[in-house]
Amino acid sequence: MSVLGKVALVTGAANGIGRAIAERLLEDGARVVALDIEAEQVKALPAELGVSPDVIEPITGDVSRRADVQEAVTRAVRRTVSSPMMRTSTASRYGRPSRQ
Repeated sequence: MSVLGKVALVTGAANGIGRAIAERLLEDGARVVALDIEAEQVKALPAELGVSPDVIEPITGDVSRRADVQEAVTRAVRRTVSSPMMRTSTASRYGRPSRQ
């Protein structure tokens, strides 16, 4: 499946597997909405990867918080030219119940 020109929402994008996924998607021509709980790390992504915030939009948020996920999805949909693609690499931390 080609991701060229598509928008991907990647959770856990500041480091580890999530960052590797975001980097690969960028290499393959996707634009990325990067969601991570680590505020400073996710905000540093555009500079670290040498791309503009138009290509990778960093968002600070917690995947266990419904409002944070809704905001990330809203931003991804706004950037979408064609259908969005979602890629997640995180789950709630340590089975913690979702906070609304």
